[in-house]
Amino acid sequence: MPPRPPRTQLAQLMNERAWSVTRFCRRFDDTAHAMKLDVAASERSVKTWRAGAVGRPHEAACRVLEQIFGISVEDLLAPPKPRLASHQVGRTEPRTQATAYRVDTDREVPRPVERPEPRGPSERASLVTGDAEDAFRFLVRTDDAAPAEFVDLLTSDVRRLARAYGDHLTFLADDLVLARRAAFRLLDRANSPAHGRDLYFLAGTICAMLAHTARDMGHRDAALSYQQSALLCAERSGHQGLRVFVRTEQSATAYWTGNYSESANLAMLAAAEAPSFTGSLSVLPAIQEARAWAAAGRADRSAAALARATDLRDHVRPDDLDAIGGILALPLPEQLGIVAGTAAWLPDAPNAERAAQNAIEAFQTAAPHERSYNSEAIARADLALARIRQGVLDGATDAVTPILDVPPERRVHQIRTSVARVAHALRDDRFRDSKAARDTAAAIESFTAPVLGQTARIDPTPARDELSSPA
Repeated sequence: MPPRPPRTQLAQLMNERAWSVTRFCRRFDDTAHAMKLDVAASERSVKTWRAGAVGRPHEAACRVLEQIFGISVEDLLAPPKPRLASHQVGRTEPRTQATAYRVDTDREVPRPVERPEPRGPSERASLVTGDAEDAFRFLVRTDDAAPAEFVDLLTSDVRRLARAYGDHLTFLADDLVLARRAAFRLLDRANSPAHGRDLYFLAGTICAMLAHTARDMGHRDAALSYQQSALLCAERSGHQGLRVFVRTEQSATAYWTGNYSESANLAMLAAAEAPSFTGSLSVLPAIQEARAWAAAGRADRSAAALARATDLRDHVRPDDLDAIGGILALPLPEQLGIVAGTAAWLPDAPNAERAAQNAIEAFQTAAPHERSYNSEAIARADLALARIRQGVLDGATDAVTPILDVPPERRVHQIRTSVARVAHALRDDRFRDSKAARDTAAAIESFTAPVLGQTARIDPTPARDELSSPA
C-alpha cells in the first residue's frame, strides 16, 4: 500500500528530513530549551499539526516551529508545495541578515550588501541578529566609547554563550567568532590595566569555547590553536580558574583524539595550575586524569585520581565561574558522566554498567541548565559497552538505540567516537554468528558515516600577532 501523501508542508518537510514524530519532538524540545521557552511538543500534538487538523498553535510553539524550519507557521500548516529538488532536501533554515557593512581598510568605509527582504518571523529574527552584530562592530571602532561599557556588553554575551554549553554551543559558532573578533579588537586599543585583565579573561573564555566547538566538529588543529590562544589570554588575565578551564579543554582534546597519556598529563597540569582554586571546575582535572589513565591501561593511577575527585567535590566553594555557569561550571551529572567513561575502560563490567546507569539517571533528572544530551548519549554508549562485555546484546542494543536517533547535525565528534567503540566491541569473535550484533554494528557504521556540509562555521584561528602586545 503506497504511503499516504502529506497533508501539510510540515509533514512534507518532516518526511524529507526523515524525522520520525519522536525525533521531531526531541528536536522541538531542544530548540525550545535553546530559546528559553517553556513549551514542549507531545507526539499527539505533532500528529495533529502534521494532519492540519488544528488551528494556529499557541504563540510559544509557533516561535519554535518557525525557528526550526525558517518559514511561518501559516505556511507550515498549509497544504504541501511541490517537492524540492534533491539538492535542497534537508537544508537547514536560512540565515538572512540585514544590510551589512564591510570594512576594507582601517577606516570605516561602509559598502551596503543587498539582502532579500525578510519574509517570516524567523527571517525577521535573523535580520535583528545581523543588525545587532553590525551595531556591535561599529561601536567597537568608535574612539570615544567607554571601555567599561564594552566590557559589560561583552561579558553579557560571554555569559549567554557559556550557558549554551551541552548541546547548543556548536550551533553558535558564528556568534563565538563575532565575540572573539570584538574582544581582540578591544584588546588592540589602549586599556587600563584593570580593563585589560577583564578583556583578556573574556577573550580567553571565548577562545576556549571555540576550541570546544572545533573539537565537537572534529577540527583538531583548530581546537589546538584556539587552546593556545586561550592559554595565553588566561596568563595575561591572571585568572586562576580560567587557566584551569583552558588546561581541561586541552586534556579533553587529547583524550578524544586518542592521546590518553597526554590527556592525563595535561589534566595533572591543570590541577597544578591553581592548587587553591575551589570552584566546581577544580574537580574536573582529577576525573579527566582518572578517565585518561583508565584508557591508557593504568587502573591504579585511575583509582587514585578518582579518590582525589571525590575529596575535591566535598570541598567545592562556588566562585565567579560558577556564577556564569554552563561550560564554566561542573555540575554533578557531568562529573558522573566522566566517571562512567572511566569505568567503561576498566575490567569490572558490572561496575561500569552501574556507573553508566547512574550517569544517565542523573542527566534525565537534572535541572535543565545541568542537563547535556550530548553527555547523556556518551553515557549510553558506555552502558552499551558494559553490557556487551557481559554478553547482554539485547541490553546493549537498547542502550545504543536512542543514540542512533540523534540527527546528523548533532552528531558531534565525541558521540561518534563513543558509538564507534561500541561497533568495534560488537565485532568480537564471540558475536560472529549473532545477527543482532551485525545489524547493530551496521546501524552504527551508518550513523558515523561522514555527513555532507557542516553544522556551523569555524573562523580561521587568530593569528599569533593578534596576541603579541601585552595589556
